[in-house]
This record gives sequence, structure tokens and C-alpha cells, in this order.
Amino acid sequence: EDLTEYAGVQVYRDTNESKTLRFDFMGEGTAERAGKPVPEALREYISAQRLYGSDLESLSLRKFKGKEKARTNISMDWSNNGSINIAKTNIAWWGHCHNEAPLNAMDIDPQKSVTLYRANRGVDTDKALREYSAADAWDIAGALVSDHEGSPAWKVASTGRATYDVTKTSFVGVRNDGGHFLKLSLPSGKVLELDGEVKKLVDKEGKFHNPKSTFREFLENEDGSFSKNPLYVSTGKGDNITIDVSGATVQLSTEYFTFDSSGYPVKNERDVTIDPSKDEFVKLSEAIRKRSPGLGGEVAEHYYNPKTEEYKSVLRTYSKENDFRGEETDVRPPVKVSGIVHTTETEYDSPQVIFDYFMDNPGLPKTYDTSSDSAVWNYPIKREKLSLLNEVTKEEAGVNYVYRTFSLDYDSMGGPDKEQKFILKYNEAGKVVDACSIDPMPDFAYRNDHWVSAPVVTDSRGMQAFNVMALDKGYLLRQGGGSVEDIETSLWETQATLLYASITDETAPGHAYLFETVDGRILSFDSKEDFDSAVAADKELRESA
Repeated sequence: EDLTEYAGVQVYRDTNESKTLRFDFMGEGTAERAGKPVPEALREYISAQRLYGSDLESLSLRKFKGKEKARTNISMDWSNNGSINIAKTNIAWWGHCHNEAPLNAMDIDPQKSVTLYRANRGVDTDKALREYSAADAWDIAGALVSDHEGSPAWKVASTGRATYDVTKTSFVGVRNDGGHFLKLSLPSGKVLELDGEVKKLVDKEGKFHNPKSTFREFLENEDGSFSKNPLYVSTGKGDNITIDVSGATVQLSTEYFTFDSSGYPVKNERDVTIDPSKDEFVKLSEAIRKRSPGLGGEVAEHYYNPKTEEYKSVLRTYSKENDFRGEETDVRPPVKVSGIVHTTETEYDSPQVIFDYFMDNPGLPKTYDTSSDSAVWNYPIKREKLSLLNEVTKEEAGVNYVYRTFSLDYDSMGGPDKEQKFILKYNEAGKVVDACSIDPMPDFAYRNDHWVSAPVVTDSRGMQAFNVMALDKGYLLRQGGGSVEDIETSLWETQATLLYASITDETAPGHAYLFETVDGRILSFDSKEDFDSAVAADKELRESA
């Protein structure tokens, strides 16, 4: 009787180690209880049954209520933000950046196989001789790098506090996340922001603009100089360029979320054309305003009349009662738009940072993200050349400025070879005051100035630090261990030895032959014959002992 308040409640099993049973959210008034563990006294009253057929129709997705939080590691949470990702997500490039790129930046390229013999008497004779291929050496290198995933990567052994000064990387540029938004300024002061990529742009003067290169502050001139882009408005964080598209004919590729014919949220993609010569309202986009407890909900549709420069919205309700057809429930009257602009993260990033980076690190191994769009493709640069193509001096407001056109020509390992041109503007003191990209530039570039992969290392202050991710994954611990005191480094030492032997010129050409002595020293043999003789001699000693 003292548990009747819990009659009929729903519970779920958490994904944590103990599989904790927790209260589910069941509407208003239950948020305080939702997510809390079920008392032990209730466990014998819990019933569970498998759902079949029509019973499954009652299950759906909904937004979190109140203080609700997602269970740990819920399925389909690709972005690790605690929510299920409804839209398709391209994960083909995942892992490339933080696993391969650091190795590429160091120009690590294992080519040799390695044969290792261990004379240590604690190693069985039949396991003492092993051969490792160049591919095995690559796998070792990848394993060492993968232990750097996560942040912080290192902690001081004596205090357990984070330290960030073990490795050091030089990085320039901003990754292109592919943002592109149409923005309408409304009388209320609110700015309506809609997702849409520019595919075609003709300004109010009838001039065609490249939908990519128009998102720049400056445009190049025929004489080798550059001038202000007449459409340019501002540059925001992360190289987001805003241009004025009022009075322009714009074709957009839009994306938005709405409900499908079954009441489930779905992402739609469609092309929209804004043509000032046509006096009609064009639907720009839709947005889910409210989710129902089950299926369906409320959707706001956004309309714009480019001739009268007016905006209006239409609210539609998707419910089981109207077969999720989207019944019109409210129409907001048109209002005059005071401005219409478009913001896109430019592919024509500032060439000055790349120029300075080249001048600071000429000839040193580095990695470029060779794609200027939102995809990330990192490749090590094996050859690069900076050439001066043109120079022109112009007087502006009584001051002489020099415009120099450069070409950055580079070859990448396993990736594309590119030549990208840009112009730098110098004042009379020889300082760069402005820059203009003629071609799309690399998204970003970096090199590892000081890179460490080890179980335990000394940081820049002389403190002993350990690799956090490697410890958490159990890579550092001897079997059965569970704390820092149980760190075992011999495996890492052997892996590092094999990797070094595969990439160094100090071992025999084509194939490395290593002999680990009884006392742990590593000997390298120049020939297979000498190595085989040493192995045979040690096996005789083993048998005679």
C-alpha cells in the first residue's frame, strides 16, 4: 500500500555497467522523478513483456522534457551530444584526422619488415623468433597515435591533474564546417536565419556572380591588384562572409526538418529561387516548432515575396486526426523586411596565414587539409614551392601600395597536387595590410613540432605524466592491474623498437634483423646470415642450459 503512487509507471534499463533501472518520463509532473533509480522495494512488482505487431506503433521519438537526460551511449548519437541524430551523417572521414595526419606530418612511412629474436629466458623458445611486416609497423604507429584521442591527453602522475605541455603543434586556418544561411531582418528586430546554399546569384544590376568566389571581402582586378567586393557586408567568426543579396536573383539549395506522412520528423531538401521580378510568396523553408507527445506536431512555414520584400509565416499542425497532412492553423500577416543577406563560410580563406606559415616552416614536414569544402582530407606535403608571379604598384589616397601575386604549388602524399594563387597587398613599410585569394585555399595546415607517444613521459616542467586515454583503455596496465601503480611499459618499448627499426636507415636495407640479448640490449645485424648464426648459437645455449 505504501507503494501505490508508483502503480503503472514506466521504467527503462540504463546502459551503464550495473544496468540500473530508472523511471521514465510520463508527462507533466513526472520530470523530477524521471531518470532516478527505481527503489529496490519496487523491483519485485516490475513486469516486462516483448512488444509485437500493432503494439510497436505506440513507440516513437520525442524531445526530452524537464530535466530529462539521455542514457549513456544511446544508439545513433553520432555527434555525442546526448540526442539521436535524425538526419543522415557522413562518417566516411571519421578517424582520418587524429590517426593518420600526425603520422603523415612527421613523414612516417614504414617500408621494412622486421625480424626480432628475444634471448630473454622468460620467453619460450617457440615464441622467441617473430617476423613483423611493414604493415604491422604501420599498425603499431596507428595504435600509438590513437591513444591520443580525447582531452586532456596527459595527466601528472603524482597529482592526477591535467597537463597540456607534453606535445606541441603549429596550426593555422579554420576548418570549413560548410555553414550557409539566408538571413531576413524583420521589423521586430529579429533576424530569421534559414539554411540554404547559394547555387546561382545575379545581382540587381544583372551581373552574374560565382556562388563560391563571391563570398570574399576583395575581388581581383585584371592588373594584378584587388578591390572591395561591392556585395561584401562583413566577416564573422570562422571565415563566415556575409554579402548583401537584396534585389538579387538567388537560387538556393535548402535543408529543413518537417513531418512525413506518418508523423515522423524528416529532413527535406529542395531548390528555391528568389526572383525580384515575380510578385509572389515563395516558400523558403520549414521548421518544427513543437513536437506532440506521440507523433506529429506543429510546423512553421516561411514565405518571402522578393518583389514587395515582405515575409509571412504559416503554421500547420500534423496529427493523426488529419492523417498528418499538415492542416493550416494560423497565418501571420506579411511584414516588410528591412534587409536580406547571405552568410557562407568561405572556401577562399585568408592566404596571409598560409603565406606566413610557409615562410616560417619552409621545407619542413607539414600537413594540409587539401579540400576547401566541409569535408576534411589531410595529406602530408612532400614538395611545395612559392613563386612570385606578378608585382604592381598603385597609388591610393597619396600612398603607394605594392600588390604581389603568388602561386603556392604543392604535391601531397596520397592526395591531390595543387597550385593555388593569391594576392598580398603591402604598404610602404613592407607590411601586408590586406589579402585576396584567387583560388580556394587549404582549409588549414599544421605540423607536429614536438610529438610524443609513450605510456609515461616527462612534461616541459619536468613532471612525470601518463597517457590518460591509454590508461583508461587498459593499454598501459599489466594483466589484472587497475591503477597507475600497475603501469607496464615493456610492451610499448618493444613496439617502439619495431617501429623505429622499420623506418630508420640504421638497420639493414630492405629488412631489419634485431636481436634482444638476455640483459635487454638490442643488437641490429647487417645481414640475415649473421643474424641466423646468432639465433642458432643462442638456441644451442638454451638447450644446453
